[in-house]
This record gives sequence, structure tokens and C-alpha cells, in this order.
Amino acid sequence: MGLKYITFSELLREKLALLGFKRKGKDEFLREVNGFVHSIGFCHSSSIPHFRSYYIMIGLSYPKLEDLAMDLGVYYAGAWGVTIGQLTPKNNFQQWLVENSATEEDVRDTVIDMVNLIEAYAVPFLNKYSDINEILFELEEGNRLVPRYAGYNLPLLYYMLGEKENAISYINQELTKKESQAKRSHEGNSFDPSNNNIRETPLDREYNEYKEFVKRFMDRIKQ
Repeated sequence: MGLKYITFSELLREKLALLGFKRKGKDEFLREVNGFVHSIGFCHSSSIPHFRSYYIMIGLSYPKLEDLAMDLGVYYAGAWGVTIGQLTPKNNFQQWLVENSATEEDVRDTVIDMVNLIEAYAVPFLNKYSDINEILFELEEGNRLVPRYAGYNLPLLYYMLGEKENAISYINQELTKKESQAKRSHEGNSFDPSNNNIRETPLDREYNEYKEFVKRFMDRIKQ
């Protein structure tokens, strides 16, 4: 085949360049739109004898939101990722198997199939969500494709848009919900975080971490 990885394909580079993407490293291609960073990552494995399997991760990040989150001690906000199969009507896991002995024509067919899916589903997804208001709306609606860390992303986005009242209202509701979930996690035991005899649950940690975030966030709003 002449190529150890399909991501070294010149045809793949050319096709993605037409969509505005530039190679970063061995397996990733990036572009920037409206202050958002779009990424296409080609994940691969040789776990199947005589084959290399590939699947594609589509990433979207908003550096301004990431920077604000990090200032407040949150290191996992402002970025989203999905596999390309999640964006298709079938919503399934999409992978490609390339034989180690594949011909150049086989590689070409695989690259074209990958790029066709990227053009049809990934690019529209990335374009749609390269808009802070669109992200905000989808987080509010609970869209399955951008749900990660809504408890942090939503108030931060409200703050960036100058909607401080919405931000405060949301974090108060979220804090109350997390406190209630933490209490229920003890299944009848009295809930007292200061009682060292009560084993901390993951929901306790989630509540305590969010409580600390709320304190830092409120300090920022008061500035």
C-alpha cells in the first residue's frame, strides 16, 4: 500500500484543505471559524490482524469559553466531541477497515468515503454550532450532541453574553439539584458533609466541586 496510515494520504490532505482544514500532527486536521476551532481526528487501531481500523472524531471548541472556564478552575468546559457516526441518520458507530495489503485504489475509495461523510454531516454540524447563541440554545434544550458539562458551560455562556441574571438563576437551580442528588446518594443515612464517618460518594464530590465553582463564579460576577 505504501502508506502506514491512511491519514498520510495526500488525497485526504487535499480534500480536507478544500474544506479549510490543515493537518496538525499525524492524525488531526484543524480549521478556525468565527473564533471556534474545528477538528477532525482520525483514530486508528491494529487490533484486528492484517487490518487497520479507523473512526473519525469531530471536535468543536471555543477558546474564549475555555479560557474563562480555566480562570474559574474548570478544566473541562468549552469543548465538545462526537464520532461522525453519531451525526448520521443511523446514529451508529462508523468505522473503516483497511487491509495492510490494500492497493492505492482501495485507499482512494476509503478516503473518498470518509470525506463524503465529513462533507455531508461533520461540516454542517460544525458550522451550525460555531455560534455562541446556537450552542446556548442547544444546551438549554438538552441536545444530545452538546450536553457535556452543561452545568458549567451554560452559566459561563450566559455571563459572556451579559446575561448575569440568567447565569445566577441557573447556577442556584443546579446547585440545589446537585445537593439533592448528593443527599439521596446516602440512601437514608443522615447527610452531613462534615461527618467523617459517612463515606463520600461521587455525587457528594460533584456537589462540593460545583459549590466551589459557584463561589468563584459569583466572585467574578461581582467584579
